[in-house]
Amino acid sequence: MTEASGEVGSVIDGGTASEGDGLSGSASSPGAAGVRGTDTSPMAGSYGVFGRSSRGTGVHGVSEHKTGVMGLAKNPGEAGVGGLDFATSKGGSGVYGQSRLGNGVLGVSFNGTGVYAFTQHGTALQVTGRASFSNSGVATVPGGEKTVTVPVNGMTPASIVLATIQAPQAGIAVEGAQAGAGSFVITLSGQAKGDLPVGWFVIG
Repeated sequence: MTEASGEVGSVIDGGTASEGDGLSGSASSPGAAGVRGTDTSPMAGSYGVFGRSSRGTGVHGVSEHKTGVMGLAKNPGEAGVGGLDFATSKGGSGVYGQSRLGNGVLGVSFNGTGVYAFTQHGTALQVTGRASFSNSGVATVPGGEKTVTVPVNGMTPASIVLATIQAPQAGIAVEGAQAGAGSFVITLSGQAKGDLPVGWFVIG
């Protein structure tokens, strides 16, 4: 291990010839860090902690009870954790998440967008397998009735409602699905001859 105190260069440079860790740190107190890196450069482009690997993982974090790797950002437009894929062929991932029983990737926002997908020329969102949406379901128009009101938290009169009869009845069709504040109304072309299930999906 080499130590330096100059203005340019590494303060601590850990290296290993063949086996073992180049740099190892441990901590046993709450709130302490086994290894801590701080960047006080007045300009962007430097790193508090930098990990690089020729064949393995650049930075690998493991936790028995908490988060393996956590990132925090305070400036608008920046990311707590960022992933970049510079591969010259398809198949790589900027960010990869995997879980056996939980969520491979979880996005949460209290006032913004939980997960935002964007592409200029490709596919913004691709789903392989079943997809589940909280603003969807099946409403039942009772026999002898022509309408049913379905409550949906957060929807507005500007929302788009798609509605499709799930068990056809002769001469009966969906005449309209009118969005409102917190609910929408499904209207049939005539009175249902029996309980009639109507699948619905709300966008926006």
